[in-house]
Amino acid sequence: MNQHPSWRTFGVCLLLLAQAACSSAPKTDSPPMNPTSPVLSGNYEYNPEQAADANTHLGIEYMKQGSYKVALLKLEKAIQQNPENHEAQMTIALLYESLGKLDLAETHFAKTLRLAPDDASVHSNYGSYLCRQQKFAEAQQHFQLALNNPLYDTPELVHTNAGLCALRFNQKQQAQEAFQQALQSNPEFPVALYQLAELHEQSGEVAQADQHYQRYVKVARQTPQTLWLGVRIARALGERDREANYALLLKSQYPDTEQARLLHSSETGVR
Repeated sequence: MNQHPSWRTFGVCLLLLAQAACSSAPKTDSPPMNPTSPVLSGNYEYNPEQAADANTHLGIEYMKQGSYKVALLKLEKAIQQNPENHEAQMTIALLYESLGKLDLAETHFAKTLRLAPDDASVHSNYGSYLCRQQKFAEAQQHFQLALNNPLYDTPELVHTNAGLCALRFNQKQQAQEAFQQALQSNPEFPVALYQLAELHEQSGEVAQADQHYQRYVKVARQTPQTLWLGVRIARALGERDREANYALLLKSQYPDTEQARLLHSSETGVR
């Protein structure tokens, strides 16, 4: 089954939570399709598999909007229509994790792995889940299983998930290598660009940080996290006009964020 683009990117965004990289997920200005619209086959007969696909994609969109109650209804309906739909099983597992229902999450992850044991996206998302449950070694095994699939067309997602997982365990060198591998697969992947810029800035490698940062801003929108990073990089480089520009954007567009507070503290010395 060809997988929906938002589905493949969704695991990365869930792991990142509020970090900047979620801006790389596919976006649409239109609302989800009418949830009451029937799904018909070519001969106008009800097709449960197509209906399950539609409800799964609706569930993903509602999750991205934070409408978890509606998302759960759509995903439950999808599984009722087609219990063999592994996208629905994986997505509802991620949703149950978000809701703190880990027993149900584990149940649906197990079903997903049974239904799609060779699917790279499944292993990548399950690896991210294991990482969030503090199971680093097991997570890395599933990331590697995903990468072992030569037909997977977006390995940058797996490398990025692996890098983010390594960061959770303060394995910065391993994380950096993973993000670099992600960029070898896709030189414009925003998540990896942002994370490498952060890592280089934290290490005092400001020129390298700026190189990745400039590449990031060409392909993705600014967020509180990226603007605060831009302020720090410009400040370290002594580029006052650029620093002031990033600072102004952060204050005006995201005044109530933690990054705006950090900026204020850095300017006033007040903590």
